[in-house]
Amino acid sequence: MESVNKIICAVDFSPASLKAIEYAARIASYKNAYLFLLHVYPPALLITGKPIMKETEDRLNALCTLHDPLHWFIQPFLQIGDVSQTIVNCTDTMKADFIVMCCDNCLKNNGRIGSTATYVLEHSATPVILLKY
Repeated sequence: MESVNKIICAVDFSPASLKAIEYAARIASYKNAYLFLLHVYPPALLITGKPIMKETEDRLNALCTLHDPLHWFIQPFLQIGDVSQTIVNCTDTMKADFIVMCCDNCLKNNGRIGSTATYVLEHSATPVILLKY
């Protein structure tokens, strides 16, 4: 594996995405790279008026602290937008070396991957590591 500086790990707080964080954190630590835990909020969820963004930010920070107590190489990254498009756009904008995602639905859908993973695989110019969970 060539030089790796930035990794994005898509996080939806499912057990599968938590496994993806573990995998991505090991690579980031080994390669001395930055890892950004990306969670994307669809705008429709913000209409409820609940303090959802603060709760999500707290959850992302807790995951960063769990895997990197001093926040040296893992950072939270919270965005609002279409989930699939935002993952691809953030990866391109940040010039990430690759994306780590987990396929939570692979076992539930007879091995077929979900719509978010499919979109990212088809539209990202950045390599994608898709883990089966």
